Amino acid sequence: PVPADALIGTLGEGIHLSLRTFQVSRALVSGGALVAGMDSALRYAVRALGDSSRGLVLGGRRGRVLAGVFADLLACDSLAVAGLRLLDLAPEYALIPSAAVKYAVSALLHEDLDELAAVLGARGYDRGPAYGGFQKLVRDLPVAGLGHAGTADTQAVLVPHLRTLGHAARRGEPWRE
Repeated sequence: PVPADALIGTLGEGIHLSLRTFQVSRALVSGGALVAGMDSALRYAVRALGDSSRGLVLGGRRGRVLAGVFADLLACDSLAVAGLRLLDLAPEYALIPSAAVKYAVSALLHEDLDELAAVLGARGYDRGPAYGGFQKLVRDLPVAGLGHAGTADTQAVLVPHLRTLGHAARRGEPWRE
């Protein structure tokens, strides 16, 4: 049995409280675990190209992949920061943006992780001290983006609002919940 003084909030307020905390966890996990983990994965790939016999050729395919992943990482970081800032300034409007942050950042960075694995090649499977952390990121980052229900929860939040968001964007109006 759990003592009555261990209750968070008031009796019957659990769903409302969980929805408020989900919008925080969506933005925090995306901004913290995913962006920081992908930063490390990108560093592994840059190191691997620097160590290769061909070196780091920015004009080549692998260099374009690194530049694209870096641009995606900056965009995801900016999106996560904006979502977290909105939680601070106007939490009553943060439900949809926090779901969008989680959905976009998770999807984009998971694609980028696959691209970096291709750039790393066989080094991506190395378990030594130089590249061993990459395999851990490949295992852990997809799970970090799942949260309590994966992308299904973010889609369940976003899909009902797509029509309203589309009409507001077409008219140039700010979106209001």
